[in-house]
Amino acid sequence: MDALSDDGTEVPDRKEIKVKIFEEQHVRLHTVKILQGQTISATMEEALGRYFEEIGDDVGVDGLEEMWEQGPESLT
Repeated sequence: MDALSDDGTEVPDRKEIKVKIFEEQHVRLHTVKILQGQTISATMEEALGRYFEEIGDDVGVDGLEEMWEQGPESLT
């Protein structure tokens, strides 16, 4: 069930995940947080949103599995 934002519009449910990243990536995310005043969570949400817009909705599970088998470089 979707929640409502302060202005009454529906906001999709959110799930929290934990990931391990390299220290260099963490430093870069922390730099964005300091310089742009944007939380790491907000930065990651924006980056994932852009990524999924770029690959489009038509990739589907089969397409993601195929990309996974080809290796991480195919995800960029």
